[in-house]
Amino acid sequence: MQAFENAQVLIKASDLRGPADFYQVLLTVKNGFGNGVSKLGSYSFTKADIKRAGIDWTFVPASCEVLGLKLENRHGRRGHSVSL
Repeated sequence: MQAFENAQVLIKASDLRGPADFYQVLLTVKNGFGNGVSKLGSYSFTKADIKRAGIDWTFVPASCEVLGLKLENRHGRRGHSVSL
């Protein structure tokens, strides 16, 4: 699995279709886009986005921990964010 190639193909949180999509987003946050031109500083999502995609919530913090990413609960309109 690789990071998204560029920002045009990055999936919005509301369009996630499963754990593989979410993990690909995490790889993009960690390593930057596949084209090497730019980085994704953070990615915001809600627990509702994760649930709608059929992802078990325990997958989210576990994946962030494995990749060394910081998971924050911002308590705002967009809920949670992942960043370096």
